[in-house]
Amino acid sequence: MLKVFGINGCKGSLIYEDDFEYVISDNYYALFNGILYSAKVRTKGDKQEVTFEQLEGRRFYLRRLMEQIISTAVLGDYKLDK
Repeated sequence: MLKVFGINGCKGSLIYEDDFEYVISDNYYALFNGILYSAKVRTKGDKQEVTFEQLEGRRFYLRRLMEQIISTAVLGDYKLDK
């Protein structure tokens, strides 16, 4: 389990392509006091400039940083885990 805004949450990924680009969308969710909090990190690249494998490599390279930011983020002046 991972943290989203300081509380236990989960992650789901959506991978798709269209005529012009590849997209990997990582969606982070946490439920706290009946409210669903979410964050999205989208990695995308133009098909003429990047392969899907290169895009996946970029996502992997930045994943730890993005998850650290999402896990410790604070909404306004209110910290959710208090």
